[in-house]
Amino acid sequence: MTEFRIARPELADVDDLLKIIKSTGFFDDLNPESEECRHDAESVLNSIMQSRDRVMMVARDEQGHVIGYVAMHFVPYLILRGEEGYLNELFVMSSYRSQGIGSMLLEAAVNEARDRGCKRLHLINSKRRDSYKRGFYSKRGWRERDYCASFVLNLEERHENSESVT
Repeated sequence: MTEFRIARPELADVDDLLKIIKSTGFFDDLNPESEECRHDAESVLNSIMQSRDRVMMVARDEQGHVIGYVAMHFVPYLILRGEEGYLNELFVMSSYRSQGIGSMLLEAAVNEARDRGCKRLHLINSKRRDSYKRGFYSKRGWRERDYCASFVLNLEERHENSESVT
């Protein structure tokens, strides 16, 4: 049986992380071979590694290659009288799925949040993803909130319907 271990990332893991993201099939515009893409990913990873409010953990195979990762950040909430953790990324290399790696990463994230004294964890899971269709999170005690809507504002696009503020 293959052994996997959870660890903190290193800057040298950038290429493996980009391959994992590309393997999801959801980010077609990502080009891991691009120097610009690699540079941007290194910058983000370095920022995560230097931050107290952001955490990344990686799953490594027996050879030390990164085969999955989880990233989250922590936000103080007055109404919770503490912090909420937001799990913003959890991906496993497609060839390693259904081997318990995602569960290991999720458990590590939950433990990290508990250790920090978080009041709750939050995530958004696309209904198009296999993880949603298989009930990955709901099988592990996460509840889907039907009373909330998820909104996004892309700041890199100009919105024609936006009112101009002068």
